[in-house]
Amino acid sequence: MKAKILLLIFFLFYFAISKSQVNIDFIEKIQNYKETVKVSPTSSFYNDYIDTSTFNIKTYMAKYSALKMDKKGYIYDYYYYDNFLDGRPFIYVRPQKFNLTNHINKKANKIKLKGKEREEFIRRGLYYFLEDSCNKANKNVFPEDTEEGFLQYLYFYEFGENFALKWHARYKKKHVITTNQEIEKILKQCTEQLSNTDTINDERGQFRVEVDDCDTIALQKFLLLGSLISVQFNIDNVVVKWLESDRWGIFERTYKIMRAKPYHIELIDEERLVKFQNLAIY
Repeated sequence: MKAKILLLIFFLFYFAISKSQVNIDFIEKIQNYKETVKVSPTSSFYNDYIDTSTFNIKTYMAKYSALKMDKKGYIYDYYYYDNFLDGRPFIYVRPQKFNLTNHINKKANKIKLKGKEREEFIRRGLYYFLEDSCNKANKNVFPEDTEEGFLQYLYFYEFGENFALKWHARYKKKHVITTNQEIEKILKQCTEQLSNTDTINDERGQFRVEVDDCDTIALQKFLLLGSLISVQFNIDNVVVKWLESDRWGIFERTYKIMRAKPYHIELIDEERLVKFQNLAIY
């Protein structure tokens, strides 16, 4: 009897580790793919675009294998919105024969706009279309009722368009930490900065280097965990806990996703473990 119980415990533990590795593998693969996407500059202020040799919307969305489209007969598409000082991709859904550029141009033709007025109308029209929740891809997908489904749903909702960022849009760059190596690198950098007591001289006198705040104990605890991603499957909701890095620091964030439509996502807990004073750690 005791042997059967131990075997069951081992099986459950092994199953949990296997599931966790699947989740980590998904995030690593999707983040690695996003890092390879390049933006091609043009001579125009506003017309930078994604290099199609580095990004394909069908390839990208196929990686979210546990997400389903909420609209029948629609497909995924994207538009790189370049606002000169910033630029980022918008992923949206559309009928197969719909062409976004033609759609906005027809509206401009209807009111007979020309020159700069027409250009500005088209730019605003594109932006309003892309920001409309009826068109946004992350508002038109739903997860399979599995761990993988809700993890992919959360990641796509929070991070799906977070790549190929230009200029000021890079302030919004963020990613999920998936490896102990990344935590060890952060710990090393925190330790070096916290032990820095040098002063810097300039024409105004002396000032002490301001170091980042690091909860090294909390970070070290993560190294002891079997996985950096926790998924708790409940009757009405799924709770996901992971580490996120953005321009402000390293955060342990916990999300709750409801298991019924509209699959509402709520950030229910947040703790900053590392505070960044600049973009040096990223």
